[in-house]
Amino acid sequence: MATTTFTGPIKAGSTLNTTGTAANGKMKNVGTVLMTQVTSKISHDDTSTASTGVVIPANSFIFGIEIYVNELFANSNGSSTTLDIGTSSDPDYFVDGLALSATATEALGSAAGAARWINVGTTDVEIYANMATGNATAGELFVVISYIQNANVS
Repeated sequence: MATTTFTGPIKAGSTLNTTGTAANGKMKNVGTVLMTQVTSKISHDDTSTASTGVVIPANSFIFGIEIYVNELFANSNGSSTTLDIGTSSDPDYFVDGLALSATATEALGSAAGAARWINVGTTDVEIYANMATGNATAGELFVVISYIQNANVS
């Protein structure tokens, strides 16, 4: 399938500027398109912090982080399987010790991590992940990160 790439941010809407008032004019209705990136596969044996292949553009607002378990985690000797998501300098900056269950999808939203999602900062951020799986013999997942490019929220 062919793809089209924009440098963004992408804005959409039929009225670019407000003219008049709501009663007698047109109100601006332009919004920014929500972007998503999917990490490379993260496996049960990826127990050291490594790049996920995702880079979030500067000044972006992370809207959501979701986990998609592609293969269930097995034989972890009773210990919980956890996931950290962060940067090379702070591996659990965005998500710290998320306990993974045998479900297919999990949305994240701890208050401490989410406060860091508001604005990733003035430079692009490469996303890293780290698994703690005990002695698991199977299991893999993907992480989907949704963000609004250049929202510049502070």
